[in-house]
Amino acid sequence: MDSVNKWLVLAANIGVLVGIFILVVEIRQTQEQLDSQISYNLFNSRDQRLQLMASDPYLAEIASKKIAGEELSFAENIRVNSYLRSVIYASEYEWDQYEKGRFDDFDFDDMRRRLENNDLGYLDVWADMKGSTLDADFVTAVEQGLNN
Repeated sequence: MDSVNKWLVLAANIGVLVGIFILVVEIRQTQEQLDSQISYNLFNSRDQRLQLMASDPYLAEIASKKIAGEELSFAENIRVNSYLRSVIYASEYEWDQYEKGRFDDFDFDDMRRRLENNDLGYLDVWADMKGSTLDADFVTAVEQGLNN
């Protein structure tokens, strides 16, 4: 009887080890799927902003007028400022995910180009947002990136 109990305990322990192994494999697969989804969401976020500018002739026309220094109507200013805010908010989200270790890097060069070129008025929108709606650590990180 004692021999049977030892074999049953051994079989149960082996079953527990196999169960733990299967659980680890499933957790890794789930993590890989989450990482893939996060990468896709990042790509999709960036792509949607580019597609918006490329596919919306009205927004592209407003951007052209703004870059050329032409006067914009009140409604056009609202539209371009809303677009710029969405780009900055998306960048803040990307930075936050980078800080949490979910993204491999954050494209400071992209933010630097936008703010330094100021072709659509990013600096004005940035100045308005950085004191009120943006995370202070994000603002510090971007502005340190500008100074480097």
